[in-house]
Amino acid sequence: MTRMGWAVVLGLALSGLIADDKVAATQPLRTNHECPVPADPNWTTQEIFVWNHVCLGADADFTSEPGYGGAIDPQQPIGLPNNRVLRSRFIETILLDEKYSGALTRLGVVIVGARFSEPIDLADANLSHDVTLKDCLLESGANFRGLRSHHRISLTGSKIVSVLDMAELHAEQLDLSNSWVTDDLKMNYVEASDGLFMDGGKFNKVDLRTARIGKEFDLTKARITDELNMERLVANGGIFIGEGAVVEGQIYFVFGNCESLELSGGTFHQNLDLTGTRITNAVVLESRHGSTRWVGNPLLILRNVTAEEIQDSPDSWPPKLDLVGFTYRTFGGVDEHGRARRVDWFIEWLGKGSYSPQPYEQLAQVLRTQGAPGDSDKILYAGRERTRLNSSGLDRLWQSTLKFVIGYGYHVWQAVLWLGIVWIIGAFVQWTRPSARKNSIGQLLVYSFEMLLPVFRLRGQTREFRSGPQEIWFHIQGVLGVILTAFLAAGLAGLTK
Repeated sequence: MTRMGWAVVLGLALSGLIADDKVAATQPLRTNHECPVPADPNWTTQEIFVWNHVCLGADADFTSEPGYGGAIDPQQPIGLPNNRVLRSRFIETILLDEKYSGALTRLGVVIVGARFSEPIDLADANLSHDVTLKDCLLESGANFRGLRSHHRISLTGSKIVSVLDMAELHAEQLDLSNSWVTDDLKMNYVEASDGLFMDGGKFNKVDLRTARIGKEFDLTKARITDELNMERLVANGGIFIGEGAVVEGQIYFVFGNCESLELSGGTFHQNLDLTGTRITNAVVLESRHGSTRWVGNPLLILRNVTAEEIQDSPDSWPPKLDLVGFTYRTFGGVDEHGRARRVDWFIEWLGKGSYSPQPYEQLAQVLRTQGAPGDSDKILYAGRERTRLNSSGLDRLWQSTLKFVIGYGYHVWQAVLWLGIVWIIGAFVQWTRPSARKNSIGQLLVYSFEMLLPVFRLRGQTREFRSGPQEIWFHIQGVLGVILTAFLAAGLAGLTK
């Protein structure tokens, strides 16, 4: 046989193996109500009940099966009855033993209302089916570290006593909605290509460092009583920690990446650190779900964060901010009456953080882009004022001079006002000369103007006067005229902004 012929034969053989494997992994639903693989006689009655259901593609639901006590909330103190206890070895057998896992249908394993008195250990397992443990009680925690699956893993509504270790788990979707984990939840390096759902759950300390989430991450209505660590987490969809969510510990979402971050309707008790995170769309602090609530005196750190938009309300911000390096394109907030925000509010908002000129320059640029150049200049003026207040020595003196002479270049009319004041004073000083009292007010003003700006000769009055104390003033006036004119020119040219 030729080399090409052998290649064709080998390809067909491999295709057959792959096809057989797919058939084994996704058996069709059975309409004859007969399981092709009988239950192990060493299994308990409740384990046989579970197998006889999941083998047919049905839910193994203890809450609806007579003799198991009906619907009981596993999160209540009374727990679940002994006749619902399943062993960890049984779960491992039906999921990993080819004899049993190959008989499962495309619906996978769905167990409702079971009790596990020993730890469930599926560490480093490779699963080929959906696995759902709904409203179950795991009394000794579970170890799913390193588990691999291209399917859905769900513990929705379950109570997990002790640690739930899901570190380095890879699954299509991970669902912990309405679950309760009484101890630490370890999910560092977890990957969930179709989303991570923890909405309505209760958790202690949550570790999601370097997690990769293919779609959204939902924590709405959840309560976290300790730290939420999402350092370097990447979510291709939005992250939702609002709509009734409560986080009592600190939140670290540093150097992460997400499509949007929605905090509206959430309550936060401690600092929220977003340092270096990239948000491709909006940071949402206000929406139809309400305003973000901050309990106590927490700090929101937006240092070096990039976002497209800020969606907020005046009351949605915490008492303290770190805005250094925070960049955004639009500020979409309005006040409580739906009107455009007043510039005084923006200045107060910037004042919640430690001083740096960058937050002022960033906001001024956004306001100018949005068609408010006057407000933009006011923001820049406020930034220069904070620069002055944070300076000392000669720098403080120079900044104060710029403020009072030309308003840092934003109020150049002040220099004109100072020139006018000096001009009028000069006219009065000239009038104090006995020989000049016969001159009219216009002549006095012309003389003072010529002394203020010596380059001008208006021929309004001769300068030939005897020396006197007035000459001292006019020397000073000439110097002031040069200085004020220089400041005026610099301000008009924008050199002092």
